[in-house]
Amino acid sequence: MKKKILLSILVVVILAIIAAVMLIKQHYENSQEGLTKKYYSEVQDVLALDQKRTVICMKKYDFNGDQVEDYIGITGVEKYHSDDKEILKEFASTLELYQDVEIVYVDGQSKEIKKYISDMSFYPEVKLELKQDEKNRYIFVSDENSGNVLLVILKDNELQNIVKNSIQSDFNGYTINVEFDSENTSKIKVKLDNYARSYLQAMTEEKLLEFEDKNINKDNYRATYLANKFCSFKLEDVDADNILDLVGVQNILYLNDNNKKLSKTAGVVETVFKINDNKIEYNKVEVKI
Repeated sequence: MKKKILLSILVVVILAIIAAVMLIKQHYENSQEGLTKKYYSEVQDVLALDQKRTVICMKKYDFNGDQVEDYIGITGVEKYHSDDKEILKEFASTLELYQDVEIVYVDGQSKEIKKYISDMSFYPEVKLELKQDEKNRYIFVSDENSGNVLLVILKDNELQNIVKNSIQSDFNGYTINVEFDSENTSKIKVKLDNYARSYLQAMTEEKLLEFEDKNINKDNYRATYLANKFCSFKLEDVDADNILDLVGVQNILYLNDNNKKLSKTAGVVETVFKINDNKIEYNKVEVKI
């Protein structure tokens, strides 16, 4: 009797383990990492990559409007804290950057390949987003800290970067000047200077921000060192007109230490660019908490 009970328990345990393994496998296959591996395997024969280059992310999306899903991905060269990647991998080193990020596009019907070479670096948390409004389909690549962005469309049968086509110089935001109130250092005065950048509107009015959380003050936070650098970007319909807008985000204050109870940043400058005729144009800027 005991043997039958033990055997029954063993069978249940084995079945539970098999079910758990299958669930984990299914979860992985449905994750972006799993889908990237699957999609890349489907086009690997036609999409030849340099040995140094790795596929960061790949998705399927009807990008050219022919009712057939295409393969769209981003690739890059991994950069660690040393050039010897193989040795570092043995010690589970942390990936630092993806360098020379490229957008790859494989037509789902013809298997024709197109690439956009950016020469930009992105942090490991880089995101690939595919978005559409009533005018266009977009490939949007961004991260949270590098200040780099790719906003690419398919035009004249080529991948074109709207940002680069619109702004020939370095794409920077306003230079941010911060002054803490002498009596209430949870209150700051923010002034924005466009430094005569033609794609930004000059701002003469100062903006006052007062943080409800009194821990956000001069003792715990400092003004940004980045001054005029965008920190991140968003692609969203800001004014509900069914047209996507490019939003450049700059953080105003940064935490002085690694106090995990407080937010790493406080206050933002958001510069909104409209997308007109496949180019970005300044729309407005907001300074807010």
